[in-house]
Amino acid sequence: MKILGITCGRPNGNCEILVKEALMAAEELGAKVELLRLNDFEIRPCTGCYACRKPNATGIDDCIWDDDFPTLIDHYLEADGVIVAAPIYIWRPAGNLRALTDRMSSHYDVPRLRSRGADGPDSTYDKRIFKTKVGAFITVGGTCDPRYASMGMGPMQQFQHSMRLQVIDRLMALESDLPGAVLIHDEYVAKARQIGVEVYKNCGVPEGKMGYYGEKGTCPICHNDMMIVDEGAMSIMCPFCLTQGRLVTDENGRIVTDFSQADLSHHRNAPDEMLNHDREIAVQRADWYAHERIWKPMADEFRRIDIPLIKPEKPLWKPKKRG
Repeated sequence: MKILGITCGRPNGNCEILVKEALMAAEELGAKVELLRLNDFEIRPCTGCYACRKPNATGIDDCIWDDDFPTLIDHYLEADGVIVAAPIYIWRPAGNLRALTDRMSSHYDVPRLRSRGADGPDSTYDKRIFKTKVGAFITVGGTCDPRYASMGMGPMQQFQHSMRLQVIDRLMALESDLPGAVLIHDEYVAKARQIGVEVYKNCGVPEGKMGYYGEKGTCPICHNDMMIVDEGAMSIMCPFCLTQGRLVTDENGRIVTDFSQADLSHHRNAPDEMLNHDREIAVQRADWYAHERIWKPMADEFRRIDIPLIKPEKPLWKPKKRG
């Protein structure tokens, strides 16, 4: 079993300390472990050009950017388990994780690829794309007030979406601003070790048989506590996995959440829902082609508008040279 730790913070900082603790626990049980510092890698932002959706031989590395993503994705695909840790900056996980999440989006949309036979016996696609992976998330913040970290964990769910990483545990470590501060909190270090053990134990377990060992939240699917509330309908919806529930009054007159009537098989990460979203995008794309004679002349007019453009002194990003 191979377990990959991805840390999005500074070298030897609090995120890395907790990931190392988890990896050491897994290694003691027999896992082969690797650590990847995301800040060491040049991962350029997705431009939404759709080059990665064009068919190719292996389904890997068909982006316009010439950066470190191919090396990173190779190690990710090779792993059986993944532990991701990110610092909380301005309420939410660090931006480098967002950039990586975008690059791993539609290109590795497992339900879409399977619907097209990409995992079939005659397919040349890299079979590692379809391997079930177990994962865990760690976020670290300096605040003593959990309200300032309320968006620290929820957006982490977006990372696991495309390849449907099966998240079995989560840890939010607060009051840990400066490097090493997390070591003051024995409970966080102990939880990180437990995460390493549980990720190892669940490697190779079938998707529906994995447990969940983290603190349970309001949403029964992703355990996020943030909800979209429709007061008129007395309904709620998780903004990350789209699970829907109700607001009800309990025997003590308190308003509480209720998911007992929810169809928990329909959520954003369910294969059918992911395919439905893909079809919905295809419909609007077809509409775009159908109305090209309307929008194209208007778009050309905007291209001809000459507004002074500020350019960097040292351009950093260049696309790959295509043959």
